[in-house]
Amino acid sequence: MNNVDALRFDAGSLLLNLVATVGRRYGRAVERLGSRERLRDWLVGVGLETRRALTDEDLARVRRLREDLDELFRSVAAGKRPPAGAIERVNGVVASCVPRLTTTGAGLARPAGGPDPLGPVLGLVAADAIRILAGVERGDLRVCEADDCRMLYLAHGRRARRWCSSERCGNRSRVASHRARVRP
Repeated sequence: MNNVDALRFDAGSLLLNLVATVGRRYGRAVERLGSRERLRDWLVGVGLETRRALTDEDLARVRRLREDLDELFRSVAAGKRPPAGAIERVNGVVASCVPRLTTTGAGLARPAGGPDPLGPVLGLVAADAIRILAGVERGDLRVCEADDCRMLYLAHGRRARRWCSSERCGNRSRVASHRARVRP
């Protein structure tokens, strides 16, 4: 698997890590959740694995939520009014997918099974969106300045970062800028 196909877990939040499952939105789109197995890999990577087998409908639900979140956050990052439809759908996911706790012999856990085991995961992702948009982290929302990336991320810290990753996009951008300056 090459670097473009790799799942990203460095966007700074659960929901932005989900949005990052589509790479290079400007230019050629790369779908990183191309199968139920890749969805399982993403769930494991963010610590929200479900025990039941995932279906094609589960994959479609996650992708729909991802696209709504992408549209919502990109409009906010651009200083535009968020689309009412995306807000309504994200609120609907939160309302219908509230995660719950149960006690087990080992302590506390999310209940297994139930009619919609993926629902609480989607609820957590949508609730993360609300937490960021309604809180202080909204001001930390950035779009990577690399032309071939444009990933959404949270830039925590005193200095606002220009790229989602200094090692990936920052280094590539600095090298390209240097080459452009020294070319005859």
